[in-house]
Amino acid sequence: MTKKTDAPTAQPIPLATLADLECATITVEIELSDGVPLLVPCKLIPQWKLVQIGSVVPNAQPPLVDYAAGGKPVYNYSDPGYIAAQMEVNFRRNCLQLAAMIQIEIPDADTNEKRADYIRDNFDPRVTEGLAGIINQQIERVKARILTRAETFLGG
Repeated sequence: MTKKTDAPTAQPIPLATLADLECATITVEIELSDGVPLLVPCKLIPQWKLVQIGSVVPNAQPPLVDYAAGGKPVYNYSDPGYIAAQMEVNFRRNCLQLAAMIQIEIPDADTNEKRADYIRDNFDPRVTEGLAGIINQQIERVKARILTRAETFLGG
């Protein structure tokens, strides 16, 4: 349903400094059910910022089932309600992170939260998950290329 694409006319951009990565944009291709591809520009965002964006959504709370020795609480992390709630938390975080990365106009969305709401309400979850997965794969490829190039400077 989704796949990463390199735009046919895209040329490598030489980086003067690592700070140039902050504004790097990748293109992700989303294939519609009729086979028509959509190209979505996505801004690369540093890992710390992705964590910061996701941290506005608190984790779900597992049910307290008992107290261990010393009064330490024991929680049921296998509780189906807790698992479902945590899945919702993760999906919301994913939508917020994608909202910050997707570089297209979203109707009536002037904040990242509203952009995330639009993504949640209008994107097929498989597209959202696929888009996030492709972006993560691209980030890993970029990191690998940078490490390979760095080895030449480090004498590796």
